[in-house]
Amino acid sequence: MFNFLVLTILVTISFFINAHEVHLADSHGPISIMGDHMHKKGKVMLSYRFGQMKMNNVANGRKKIDTNSVISSPNGASNNLGNYMNAPIEMKMNMHMFGGMYAPSDNLNFMIMTSYQEKVMTHQRMPMVGGSRFNVNSSGISDTRISSLINLFNNDLIKTHIGTGLSLPTGSIDKRDSTPASSNSRLGYSMQNGTGTYDLLFFFNNINKIGKFKIGEQLLYKKALSGNNSKNYKYGDVFELNI
Repeated sequence: MFNFLVLTILVTISFFINAHEVHLADSHGPISIMGDHMHKKGKVMLSYRFGQMKMNNVANGRKKIDTNSVISSPNGASNNLGNYMNAPIEMKMNMHMFGGMYAPSDNLNFMIMTSYQEKVMTHQRMPMVGGSRFNVNSSGISDTRISSLINLFNNDLIKTHIGTGLSLPTGSIDKRDSTPASSNSRLGYSMQNGTGTYDLLFFFNNINKIGKFKIGEQLLYKKALSGNNSKNYKYGDVFELNI
């Protein structure tokens, strides 16, 4: 109910602020695509987006593997001398995404974005200890992204801009919860809210208008700049293409 109320208020405010302009659905990318558009000089935009994600199944490379295969796999944390005690079944996440944009000129925009995440993951224990399932939870602020958007080309048929920025480690990497092994276990990588590192961002956006159709593409690259985090790990390079 709260999410619906906030969304209704923001949509209403946006309607009155931009009543003299026409904004269609194709003016923006899908909800998960950030930095997809630019504003004219002097414009300010504050945004709230709500997204949900659900993941299940486990893969080794491109091969899907079942729960028993996960549990019987050699555990790298014990130098492959033991097996895994648990296997993930599914994960759900709610994302409350907050953003701001400011345009000092038509060809340069600044953007900031962060989110509040709520996560729950279901695990299954190994048969030797009963094979029961249990949940772990985490919530909190994610990493914060600051970036600049630079217009390269803009006409009725083609719109192209690039973005560069920095991801700041504002999200926690020490989230803990109760598990069968401990009442205060540090949770796995995907249950943490951040990376713990400063990351370089680069993205390229392009929109083509073909008759009554529009095709948009975003290419994004992210690389950790600051070495390992305080828990002695870092994420690998991220390369994404959205069409």
